Amino acid sequence: MAAGESGAAVIGKSVQIRGEVNGSEDLIVDGVVEGTITLSDSRLTIGQTAKVSANVSARDVVVVGKIGRAHV
Repeated sequence: MAAGESGAAVIGKSVQIRGEVNGSEDLIVDGVVEGTITLSDSRLTIGQTAKVSANVSARDVVVVGKIGRAHV
């Protein structure tokens, strides 16, 4: 299944975010996120090309890529 086909929001592989990401829908990260990700009632998927250095709070977390310095 390609990113986004599940109806989830997508942070693409060329996108870099530094700060807070909050939401109430499933999220697929294929880019870079540094900071905080809060998806209390949703699923977070760290894609193969993702690099995440963040404090993470989500209902479910699926890690395929790299996640470092994280508190899940």
